[in-house]
Amino acid sequence: MISYATHTKSDNSKKGGKQVRRYVTIGMIICASLCQALSVSAQLASSPWPCYCHDAQHTSRSANCAGPYTPALQWAYAAPGAISTSPAIAVDGTIYFGSNGNLYAVNSNGALKWKSGWAIKSSSPAVGRDGTIYVGNASANVNSGLFALNPDGSQQWFFLAGNLVEYSSPTVGSDGTIYVGNTVLGGGGSYLFAVSPSGSQKWAAGVPETIYASPAIGTDGNVYVTNGPCLCSANSSGAHSIAYVTYPNDSFDYSSPSIGPDGTIYAGTFFGALYAVGTNGWHTWLADSPCTPAIGADGTIYTGSLMCVLFSVSASGSINWGYSAGGNITSPASIDCNGTIYFGSNDGIVHALNADGTEKWEYSIGHAVTWTGPAIGNNNTIYLGASDGNLYAIGPPVIVANVNLGNYSGDFSLMRVRVNLMQSNGTVVASQTVQAASTISVTFSGFQYGNYTVQAFAPEWLSQSQPVTFNSPTTTVNMTLLNGDVNGDNFVEDQDYSIMGVYWYQGGT
Repeated sequence: MISYATHTKSDNSKKGGKQVRRYVTIGMIICASLCQALSVSAQLASSPWPCYCHDAQHTSRSANCAGPYTPALQWAYAAPGAISTSPAIAVDGTIYFGSNGNLYAVNSNGALKWKSGWAIKSSSPAVGRDGTIYVGNASANVNSGLFALNPDGSQQWFFLAGNLVEYSSPTVGSDGTIYVGNTVLGGGGSYLFAVSPSGSQKWAAGVPETIYASPAIGTDGNVYVTNGPCLCSANSSGAHSIAYVTYPNDSFDYSSPSIGPDGTIYAGTFFGALYAVGTNGWHTWLADSPCTPAIGADGTIYTGSLMCVLFSVSASGSINWGYSAGGNITSPASIDCNGTIYFGSNDGIVHALNADGTEKWEYSIGHAVTWTGPAIGNNNTIYLGASDGNLYAIGPPVIVANVNLGNYSGDFSLMRVRVNLMQSNGTVVASQTVQAASTISVTFSGFQYGNYTVQAFAPEWLSQSQPVTFNSPTTTVNMTLLNGDVNGDNFVEDQDYSIMGVYWYQGGT
């Protein structure tokens, strides 16, 4: 039996320019004791965002990548239907996601590599260390299961699960075992499968309710999955038990478990609670919290609600703050290496918050952000799907330097061009050296708005330095480099400099 004391209050103060409502309700629950063991290191790709919620513990946290300090649309890839899965990112920058029954592979510049019609619904792909892509399919017959695909989209193997792998996303363990759940047609019990890297079944654990969630691997080495009102646990041999049961009328259904740094398991329920199951078990009522919780580096839990509020909850169970988003939040939040929290809402707004709950920025994509959480990639870019069928790449503003080599007609293969981005005091803050061509284009990103100087030069040519005010999502600088012998007498001399004027000077690499 669960006993709890309730304390609620409304706080109409402003935080970060947003209306904030705090709910504070703390109670104790019967806790399931977790074994103390070494941390599990998942056999996933060493890429920025290899699977649903980033890792096998579902922390939704990147240790190495940061999102944009201010948002700018880099590109949008248009799929034929709403994006139905969270994006996964491979080592080479390829982004994998599902839409309209297809699995798409898109390059980091937004160009399509391939698509495969594997009856994908809401099972998000996972990328293994060898580049293999794992994803569930949901054919409307018994031919449903788990696909393993090569990076070129060809099939490596198929595991027949007997029923739909419709919502559950695969999780890859430290030994390469893939865990995924199926959804039984017509409802009822489901199975949690453990599949070997070669595609054979290791074990199948029956659970009492339908699995809509994705398994997570705990610090004790056990696999945890939510189904209906139950949180179930299975060890590496498939022996399983019910670790916790919520109230009979409540359901974990669409919240996958997340594992905190101390081994505590967190999951939200559709009708109002964020549960923490561990040696210091507690639960906090948050009024409709179906999202998979995100876990910060300090153990702080972030979870969204159907009341349009993103909550920050301490590891002890107290509410740190609530941020009113203006739209329902149904997808996991994502946390970058600086502690910035990113999430979308169904009013078409992408939000970035500081760790104290203040607003960093908002960006409108004009369409509801689907239940898929943002993936944080390299180059300060985040990727997320929307109801309009677009996968959006939102990154920082960029300075584009287009350099033309003017009257040069020689062999470009023998020449390199260097382009520097400098502060107004002459300090070089970024530099790129590229193969020469009649026109080259160099992009600088990740810099704050302000005044800069772009400098370009090549061997035995006159170099140009051009000031630029960086104040828009894409700021373009066009420059022309001319051969140092401007007067054509086969010598570079004072007369050449006087012709070119004060903006030109002799330079070289």
